[in-house]
Amino acid sequence: MSRRFLARQIFVLFALIAASGIGSAVAEPATKANELKILIVMGENVYYEKEIAEGFVGRLRRKLAEKNVELIERERIVPDFSESKYASPDSPKGADVWRLVTDAINKKYNAGDIDYFITLGSFASRAIKNSDLVQMKHAKGQVYLGVTSPTSAGLVGQPGIAGVQYGSGGVDYGRKILELFPSNQKLIFIYQAEKGQGNIQDESIAADFIKLNKEYETRYPNARKPRLEIRPIDGLIEVQDLQQGNPADPENSEIYIGWYGLDNILAHTNGERLRQANIWIVPSSNTPQNLDLAGVIVTVDDRFVGELGADIILKHMANPQIDLKQEKVRKPRFKVLIKKEVLKAKGVKLLDAAFTRQEDVTYTYR
Repeated sequence: MSRRFLARQIFVLFALIAASGIGSAVAEPATKANELKILIVMGENVYYEKEIAEGFVGRLRRKLAEKNVELIERERIVPDFSESKYASPDSPKGADVWRLVTDAINKKYNAGDIDYFITLGSFASRAIKNSDLVQMKHAKGQVYLGVTSPTSAGLVGQPGIAGVQYGSGGVDYGRKILELFPSNQKLIFIYQAEKGQGNIQDESIAADFIKLNKEYETRYPNARKPRLEIRPIDGLIEVQDLQQGNPADPENSEIYIGWYGLDNILAHTNGERLRQANIWIVPSSNTPQNLDLAGVIVTVDDRFVGELGADIILKHMANPQIDLKQEKVRKPRFKVLIKKEVLKAKGVKLLDAAFTRQEDVTYTYR
């Protein structure tokens, strides 16, 4: 038997072994090369979350179409809090509702049916992370969108998880608000501080505002102290917890900073009760109703939050060997929207400089 003949026989043998899959790892459930499957879990069916989701899906679908990949949105899930208030999965009341969500997903979908879990807000993101559904369904990862503090939510540095923060942090948020108002304006951050409710959104903002107050005490010794008054309350925020604004004495009228808790009142009532009571507020959610109510909003571009999340997935598809946890948290800038006629009608006073920033890309005038 010649060496050439023997070598040829060995080559054929190895080719047969490779084709049979002998010695290879157990294959993951197959995903067609021309499709990407996502499942979106929302926190609430509110305007800003819907805008984030539309921004995400729109950009991802367009970019995938350029690669001849079809985007399959399995489902867009919203938890049912009709029998109780919206709550964290870490709270007694919220845990049961979020468990229903994760159990339903587990029963409905098989391993390989979902490539990426997309979660909106802190509560949905924590619920999916803690459920281990990403691992159970052999998904490629979880991408969170619009989380106040990913670090406080336990999402940073976790295998298979990356995402987009809602803004660039509470300190930047506070600075953006402070650059609008006179140094002696009463600015109040009121939030629900009920123990055991897992309100990490407002608690994170409050902690950052405390840092900012210390900074301002040194830099601006003649300004009102504290520059941002932090007012936790035990229980849900009610209209009776808020004082009416007084156009005759605007500087001593309380202006309330809306983040998670106060913005939820706006979302679920369209601000009508606050409008009737002439409550002065700076919302953080950009809706036409909020701008007509307040005259000024400090927020982020919700659709851009979603687009940044889409880019994370596109990058991971190109480099699937890199763990998502290595991705930096995306942090879109805060921006200001101003409607001068509303402010004038309410009697709210901004600094003159707030109306002359047309060249500042973070300012929009309506």
